Amino acid sequence: MFDRKLKIQVGKGVRQGDTISPKLFTAALQYAMLNLNWEERGYPVNGKKVNNLRFTDVIVLISSSRAEMEKVVNEFNAVSRRIGVEMNMSKTQLMVNR
Repeated sequence: MFDRKLKIQVGKGVRQGDTISPKLFTAALQYAMLNLNWEERGYPVNGKKVNNLRFTDVIVLISSSRAEMEKVVNEFNAVSRRIGVEMNMSKTQLMVNR
C-alpha cells in the first residue's frame, strides 16, 4: 500500500477532535518509523536495542550516546517531514543519563 504513490485531492483537513485523526497520525507515524533503519541503534535492554517509545503524539527517542542521538533526531526529522509532520522544537527535550 505504501510502496505506490497515490495522489489524493484534499479540500479540507480532518477536524480537530475527529476520531479518525489520531488513527491517521498513528498509521503515518508507524510508516515513518518503519522506514528508519534503527535495529542497531538504541539502548540495550535484555539483549535487544530499545530506540523509541510512543504513545499517541508523544515520542521518546532513545540512544546510547549523544552523537547517536543527534543522528537519530536528524533521521527522524527527515522521515517525519516526508509525511508532513514536523517536530515541535519548543516541546522537544533532551535527557542524558550518566
